[in-house]
Amino acid sequence: MEAELADLDVLQSRVDQLNAQNDALVREVQRLEVLCDHDAALDVLNRRGLAYALQSEISLVRRYRVVSCFIYFDLDYFKQINDCYGHAQGDHILEKMVDHISSRLRQSDHFARLGGDEFAIILSHTTREQGLRKMARLAKSIARVSKAWGPGAQNLTFSAGVSEITSDLPPEDIIARADELMYLSKKKA
Repeated sequence: MEAELADLDVLQSRVDQLNAQNDALVREVQRLEVLCDHDAALDVLNRRGLAYALQSEISLVRRYRVVSCFIYFDLDYFKQINDCYGHAQGDHILEKMVDHISSRLRQSDHFARLGGDEFAIILSHTTREQGLRKMARLAKSIARVSKAWGPGAQNLTFSAGVSEITSDLPPEDIIARADELMYLSKKKA
C-alpha cells in the first residue's frame, strides 16, 4: 500500500510538472502570436495584423451594414529627420507620434505600421467625412505637441488618404484607394 501511495505521489508530481510546462508553452505561443501581428518596434499592429483587422472590419460592415473608414498616412519629409538628426531621434519621434495618436483612438479602432513612416488606421463606425475630420484634428494636435519631442519634430506633418470600407471591395483595393488618396494629398501640400 505504501509503495502504491509513493507511486501515486511520483505520478502526481510528474503531472504537476507537465501542467507547469504546458502552461509555460501556452504563454509562449500567445507571446509569439502577438509578435506575429504587432510591429517589432512600436506598440501597433504590423501589416499582417492590419490585414486580419481589415478583413474583420469588412465582415462587420457586411453583416451589420455599418460604415467604417480606412486611413493610410505617412509622415512628410521623415527621411530628412533621420538624415539630419539620426535614426535614434527618428525612432523617438515615431514612438511619440504613435503614443499620441493611439491615445486618441477608440478601442474599436485599429492602428498599424505598414513600414518605415507609413501607417494605417481603421476607424470603425466612421464615415469617410468623419475620418477626414479625425485626421485634421490629429494633424493639429500633433503640430501642437510635437515641438516637445526634440530636434526634427517641430514641423512634423503627414499626408493622409481616407477611403470608405465597403463590403464589396477586397482589402487590397481598400488599401490601394486610401494610398492613392494619400499621394494626391501629398501632391497638394
